[in-house]
Amino acid sequence: MQKYALNKIYMNTAPNPEETLSKEISLILICADLSSGLNYRKTVMELVDGCETVLITDPLQVMPELMKGNVDLLLLDVDTTGLDAETIIRQIRDHYAPVAFPVLILSDVAAIEKRNSALAAGANDYLSKPLDSTEISLRIKNYLALRNYHKASQTLYIDLEREVKKRTAKLDMLIDSALMMSMERSHSNLLSHILLDGKRLLNCDGGTVYLVTQEKSLRFAVRTKEDTLPFLEIPLYDPETGQANEHYVSAYAAIHKKTVIINDVYQETQFDCSGTRSFDLECGCRTVSLLTVPMVPRNGEVIGVLQFINALDPDTGAIIPFPADIVTLMEALAAQAAVALDNLQLVEGQKATMENIIRLLAAAVDSNSGDLFTYFGKKSADREEDFL
Repeated sequence: MQKYALNKIYMNTAPNPEETLSKEISLILICADLSSGLNYRKTVMELVDGCETVLITDPLQVMPELMKGNVDLLLLDVDTTGLDAETIIRQIRDHYAPVAFPVLILSDVAAIEKRNSALAAGANDYLSKPLDSTEISLRIKNYLALRNYHKASQTLYIDLEREVKKRTAKLDMLIDSALMMSMERSHSNLLSHILLDGKRLLNCDGGTVYLVTQEKSLRFAVRTKEDTLPFLEIPLYDPETGQANEHYVSAYAAIHKKTVIINDVYQETQFDCSGTRSFDLECGCRTVSLLTVPMVPRNGEVIGVLQFINALDPDTGAIIPFPADIVTLMEALAAQAAVALDNLQLVEGQKATMENIIRLLAAAVDSNSGDLFTYFGKKSADREEDFL
């Protein structure tokens, strides 16, 4: 920490204004003659809690101190020897707005012209000498509060701007993914594309695609881990009773067409996560957070489920719960994936139908080719006899 002649410390900006006001130590810069400045400093330290002060006697050092970016308020004695208050204040306002950096001037009651010039140049307010303890305390506290609220709002603005950029990037990714899916003509490539785009969008460890079978079960179709897919299928309904199988999160999501977030698999009690835990034992990893999203196309019938594991903090890489605000984007991706799969299945179905029609026509032509040739041969002979 850099030290000054008279007690300077750095401060941390907090985004919560109330927290800022209660916890942050403010730094007040005092520019005055040495004897007056020491008295001002003592008064401020006694009356204003949570602040430190820096006293400078050379007016030319005001701007260099401010440009270091740590000062929260300036007390400027316009009666200081060699001080051109108007010029200094204009220099300050070239860099800082009044709400961003408050300047309080100290002046004799009789120095009205000098005081008004400083106010016209951009000073926020003034304190008349001799200073009243209650007045100086209240005014400094009020302007520090204004400064802290401004800093808090700036921090919130920066955070919001960062979040907007992050969301915009994810939306762009979602749009690109939709275009890629609409152009893909390979079923296996499409499934892999859906899974990898979801993993990238969520910034997570991995995922799995389940597809609904004709027997109303969920079949492992593809997953990011390159190993043999399990042959086990998860029934959506009990084959004997017909009741919905709500023990497994993937089945529950498919049956109810509802996204499910689990923050900790090992603490989960609503769903049976024993399969996930067994998988962890086999591969030597640990699944913590889980996100399960149904894929529902236009007709409203679920055709599959997307499941992703272990959301990762983008800064630290630590495993975190899947954020609730990502659900809408993932549901949009799942809907796009469902439509792309549905369209591809329709195209493949139409292609298979055309191939069947062509095979039937070819078989019919082959079976009747002798009769056709006899018929056309007889007609040709008849035409020849007629000609003769």
